[in-house]
Amino acid sequence: MIFPREEYNLINSGFESFKVIGIFVFFILLRVSNVIYQDISKRIIILFY
Repeated sequence: MIFPREEYNLINSGFESFKVIGIFVFFILLRVSNVIYQDISKRIIILFY
């Protein structure tokens, strides 16, 4: 598929912003899962001791 120059640039910039959003979401999920993991591990420790 051959795109006109402007359309190609628009698609390219769309992919760039999508990548940024993806990284941002990934870091948020990483933080959230880390918090959940610590919470669960604390509860398990409380259960065992």
